[in-house]
Amino acid sequence: MARPLDRPITPRLLTASEAAAYFRLPVTRFRRLRLGEVSLGSKVLYDRHALDAYLDRVSGLDAAGQPASEADAALARFVARPQRAPRDP
Repeated sequence: MARPLDRPITPRLLTASEAAAYFRLPVTRFRRLRLGEVSLGSKVLYDRHALDAYLDRVSGLDAAGQPASEADAALARFVARPQRAPRDP
């Protein structure tokens, strides 16, 4: 029987730089998305499962990872778009 430390551990919580690399985005752009943030005291980490769920939604996949209908996929992309701050007149 393998001891727990003999197997590599895949962390569920990622640092900002790890999460940004996962999305292939610069860290500053990734942080603006504010996806999957988990605050542990003063430290902010990013939940890999929440990031995967977001990517599934914007890719048009359902909860099981299967393609959703085109209408559902379009709605999910619309809802998942980051909101822009209102412009000052």
